[in-house]
Amino acid sequence: MNLEQRINAFSKLGDFLSQFSEENHQKTMTFLSMIFFRWL
Repeated sequence: MNLEQRINAFSKLGDFLSQFSEENHQKTMTFLSMIFFRWL
């Protein structure tokens, strides 16, 4: 995947996760951000 595809996929995943509670969303996004930035 190129960078744009990764960002699009990450955004879609974030949108999906936003359906859950805000507290869990914050924890999950923090975790995913750590993973995401390791991909770069």
